[in-house]
Amino acid sequence: MKISIRSGSVNRTLVSLCIASALFCGQLSAQDGAIEEVVVTGVRASLEKSIDRKRNADEFVEVITSEDLGKFPDHNVAESLQRVTGVQISRGTSTSPGDSDGVGEGSEVSVRGTPPALNRATINGQTIATASVSGGSRGFNFNTISPEMVESLEVFKTPSASQDEGSLGGTVNLKTRSPLDFKKRTAVVNLKLPKSQLRGDVGENGSFLFTDSHTDSKGRESGILINYNQSDEAFRRDSMESFGYRYVGFNSEAGTLVDAGSPAALTNPVEGLEYGYMPKDIRQNIRLEERERSGLNVVMQLRPVDNIDIKLDYLETDMTRFEHASNSAYRFTDAPGGVPNTRIESAVLVGDDFVSVTNSTSSNANHQRHFVALFDREFNYNTKALNLSVDWSSDDWEVAARIGKSDGKGVQDPSLFATFGPKGADVSYDYRGVSLATVASTDALEPSDYVWQNLSRAVQSNRDEENFWQLDFTGDVDQGWINTVKFGLKYRNRSKAQYKAVDSVNNRNASTTTCGEDAHACTLADYDTDNFPVNDLSVTGGLPQSWVYPDAALILADYSYDEDGQLGTPVIRAKQDGISNWDVTEKISAAYVMATYATERLRGNFGVRYISTDQIGNSNTFDGTGLIPLTDTRSYSEVLPSFNGVYALREDLLLRSGYAKVMSRPSFQQLTLGYNVNQGAQTATRGNPELEPFLADQYDLSLEWYFNQGGLLSTAVFYKDVGSYVINKQFSETIPGFETDENGDPVEYLVRAPANGDGATISGLEFSYQQNFSDLPAPFDGLGTIFNYTLIDSSTSNTDNNGDELPLEGLSETSSNLVVFYEKGLFSGRVSLTDRDDFLRFTSSLGGLPIYQKAHSQVDASMSYKVAKTGVTITAEAVNLTNEVAETYAGDASRLISYRKFGRRYAVGVRYRF
Repeated sequence: MKISIRSGSVNRTLVSLCIASALFCGQLSAQDGAIEEVVVTGVRASLEKSIDRKRNADEFVEVITSEDLGKFPDHNVAESLQRVTGVQISRGTSTSPGDSDGVGEGSEVSVRGTPPALNRATINGQTIATASVSGGSRGFNFNTISPEMVESLEVFKTPSASQDEGSLGGTVNLKTRSPLDFKKRTAVVNLKLPKSQLRGDVGENGSFLFTDSHTDSKGRESGILINYNQSDEAFRRDSMESFGYRYVGFNSEAGTLVDAGSPAALTNPVEGLEYGYMPKDIRQNIRLEERERSGLNVVMQLRPVDNIDIKLDYLETDMTRFEHASNSAYRFTDAPGGVPNTRIESAVLVGDDFVSVTNSTSSNANHQRHFVALFDREFNYNTKALNLSVDWSSDDWEVAARIGKSDGKGVQDPSLFATFGPKGADVSYDYRGVSLATVASTDALEPSDYVWQNLSRAVQSNRDEENFWQLDFTGDVDQGWINTVKFGLKYRNRSKAQYKAVDSVNNRNASTTTCGEDAHACTLADYDTDNFPVNDLSVTGGLPQSWVYPDAALILADYSYDEDGQLGTPVIRAKQDGISNWDVTEKISAAYVMATYATERLRGNFGVRYISTDQIGNSNTFDGTGLIPLTDTRSYSEVLPSFNGVYALREDLLLRSGYAKVMSRPSFQQLTLGYNVNQGAQTATRGNPELEPFLADQYDLSLEWYFNQGGLLSTAVFYKDVGSYVINKQFSETIPGFETDENGDPVEYLVRAPANGDGATISGLEFSYQQNFSDLPAPFDGLGTIFNYTLIDSSTSNTDNNGDELPLEGLSETSSNLVVFYEKGLFSGRVSLTDRDDFLRFTSSLGGLPIYQKAHSQVDASMSYKVAKTGVTITAEAVNLTNEVAETYAGDASRLISYRKFGRRYAVGVRYRF
C-alpha cells in the first residue's frame, strides 16, 4: 500500500517536532542487559485488563482496552463504545435530519439515555475541542479520532469530585500511550485496505507507532513516542427520502384544490373535505463520499528523579470529506415545502395518511413537480491539543500540575447546491402494501425540459477553543477509615464561534428565450448529462436507476452572479450572513475537596465540587438597514456533591453504590441572543443567554460477581432526576431595532426561543455477562463470550402535536450486544451482534412531526493470524455483514422519512511489530 504525505498541518507539525527533538531522539537507545518484557496481547488479555480496571475502580466505570499496539476491537471508536452497557451510538449527526445517518459509520455517543450533547468527551482527562461545521452542540464526533491512537476507552457513569463537570449521562475518556510505559524500544507498522461494497473502491489505511526510552548513569529516564496514522476511504449511500409531511384535505372530485394546514389549525375543517398526512415530496438520492483522515500524537516524557514525572503531549487530527450527492425529487402537497396551488385527481386515505395519490399537479404550469438537485461540498475538520503535566510525590503528598489548550475547527467550503426541473408534470405515488413508495410521473426525464431553478453557495465554519490550568494535591492521612484527602483548583476558558456566509439566486417563474442570450433559458440539454456515477442504484421505488446528472463545473460557469444577483459574472460569491454569526465564551473556575476511604470490606470516595461560570455571548440582529451587535453576559455557580462506595460481600462479589449531583450546559448556539425577524408576519426566533444549566440528581447501584479470571456477571440499576430540560416557548416581546411599525406605532413580535421547562426522569437496568470457556476440552477451550443488555425508560413533559408524551432524543428503550470470540494459539476471531430498538431522533422537524429512527441490528466480524516468530499479524474484518439499512419515519412508521443503504464494508491488513 502507498501512503502519500500531504502538505497539511499535521505533516508540517510532524516535521517541526522531529527537528525540534532531534537531539532528544538521538539520546534514546536500547539498554544493555535490560530484562526482556513479556507482552501478553489478544482478545482475552484485553478483556481481562478491562475487567480488572472496572473491578478496582471506586466509580461506576466501563473500560475497553486495545488488543495490541495499533489494534483496537473495531474500525471506529464509536462502534467500540456501543458494545458497553448503557451506551448507544448514532450515525451521522444529531443536528440535521438530512444527514442523520451520514454514511453509516458511528459518530456520536449517548450514555444512559442522555443525548450526545449532554455527555462529555475527554482525552487523558482533559477537554478535546469539537471540530464541527455548524451548530453549537457540545457533542463530540468520535469518527474524527483514529482507533490506532487509543490505548483504552473509559466510560465513567458516575463522577468523583475531582472530575470536570459537564456530563449528565457519562464521561468518555480516551487514553493514549506514554513512552515510559514501555520497557524497550518498540515499533509497529499497520497497513490496511478497506473497501465499501456499494462504492467498490479500495481505500488505504496506514499507521506507525515508534517509542523508545533511555536511562542514563544517574538513573534519569527519558522517552519519546510518535504515533501517526493516515487513511483514505470511499463511501456510498443509496436512499429514498421525503422532506417531511403536510396535513392536507380534499374531496373526491377530480381536480380539487388541496387545502393545506396542520391538525391544530384545522379545528373547523371545510365541509366535505377529508384530511390526512401527505408527503411533501418523495426523492431518490445517491451520495458519494471520499474521506481523508490523518492523526499525529507525539509524547515526550522525562523522569529526572524517581518522584518527578514531566510529560509534554501533542495531539492533532485532520479529516477532509468530499461529498457529491444528487436528488431526483417528486413534489406533492401545497406550499411551503411542496408546490403551491396543488390539485389532485384522486387519493386513498387510510387512518391519518394518504397512502395513494393519483395525478397530483399544479394550476400554475411554471411550477416544477419534479426536480434534480446537485450537491458538491467539501468539509475540513481539525483538532489540536497540547498538554504539559508535572507530577511530584513524597512519602505523604502528591502534587499534579496541568496546563494546556485544545482547538477544534470545522470548515465547509465550497458548498454548492443547484436544482433543475421540468414544468407542469403530473406525479402519482402509492404506499399500499410496500415499504417504499411506487412513484410515477409524466416527466420523461428529457434534459431539454429541465430549466434551472436555484443555485446557491454557502461557506460555514465553527471554531472551538479551550485553555486550562489545574493543580491537584493528594495527601495520605490514614485517619481511621480515611486514607487520603484530595483537593484542587482548575480554570478553563472555553470559547466557540460560528461564521456563515450564504446566498442564492432562483429562476422558478422566469420566462425562457435562448441559452446564451438569457442565462435563465439554459436547460440541462445545454450541458453534459451523460455521467450518472453508478449503474446499480439499489433504492428506486419503481423509478429509473439513473437520472440526468449534469457537470456542476459547467453549470457554475454560466450561473455565477455578482453581489447584485446578476447572472453571468465569472465568480460565484457567498455573502456574509451576520445574523447567523455568533460567539460564546465561558470562563469556568472550579475548586473541589474529596476523600478516599477504606475498611476491610468497604472502599470508595466522597467529596464536593464548586463551579463558577462567567458567560459572554456576542451575536447580531438586523433592523432593516444594517446589523445591530448584541452582547449578553451572566454568571452562575453550582455546588456538586458526589459519593461512590464499593462493599465486598465476598472477595469476588462486589456491591457498588453511588450518588452525585451532575450538571451539563445548553448548546452554545442556544446561549446567543441574535434574532431572525420576519417583519411581515411579526414573528422572530432567537436564543436565550439566560438559560440555566441542566442539573440532575443520580443514584446508582450494582452487584458484580467476578467468578473467574476474565469472568463477570453483573447487574446495575440507575435513576436520574433531571431538574429542567430546554424546550421551545413562544411569547411576545419588543425587539431592538423593530420597536415600531411602518406607522411609528409600538409593536411586539411573537418570538420563539429556548427556555427552561419541566424536568424529566431517566431510569434503567443494565445486565452484563462475560466468560472465557478455557475449561472446555480442546479445541473449544479457546471460546469466550460477552453479552450485555440495557433497558432504559424516561418520563418527560415533551409532547407531539397530538399531546402524546415524547421520550428523550437518542434514547432506545432496549439495546443489547452479543460477542462470541475464539482465541487459541496464533489465531483470533470474533463475531458481534449489536441491536437497539426505535428511538426519537428529532423532537420536531420536517413539518412539525417527531422523527424516529427504526430499530437497527448489525453483525460485524474480525479475525487475525500471527505468523510465528516474525512479528507479523494478518488481519481481516467485515462490518454490517447482514447488509442492514437505516430507516427513519415521521410520527408513525407508515410515514417514511428515509430508507438508506450503505452496504457492507470489508478490510484486510497486515501488522508488523518489531
